[in-house]
Amino acid sequence: LLSASELTRRLTVDLSPPILQGEGLYHALVWLSTRMKEEYGLVVTVQQKTEWQPLEEGMRVALFQMARELLFNVVKHAGVDEATVLLAQADEMVTVTVNDDGRGFDAEHPPVIGGQGLRQARQRVELYGGRLSLESAPGAGTRATITVPLRRPVAA
Repeated sequence: LLSASELTRRLTVDLSPPILQGEGLYHALVWLSTRMKEEYGLVVTVQQKTEWQPLEEGMRVALFQMARELLFNVVKHAGVDEATVLLAQADEMVTVTVNDDGRGFDAEHPPVIGGQGLRQARQRVELYGGRLSLESAPGAGTRATITVPLRRPVAA
């Protein structure tokens, strides 16, 4: 049985791992891929598709949390043991895409996705001017794409 302090430490690390502070989003997602394999048997391949400019900490944390929630959805709903996370930056936009070849769903009538964690992460990404798009079809897997401006928009 875990002590309250050990449980608190683990939850803190899971929500915002220390590697996010120094190494950046790619290395944090590689760390997460190891955790997903150890804890859930999900093999996650992380690929950085373009040159990468550093992101401010709040955006790194928001993107990490959103990717983590999407990977949890793969574990819970896709019925597969592999997923891919692709990172790219182009035209002043950051894109994080989570792909799986699982069950999929009818994109015209999507299920209610995730619990409170995904809703909170989605709201946080929207604070950065970002959005989440889902592409899926029954039996054809799911592609979830998070897109945010490289620089946070200035509030009017």
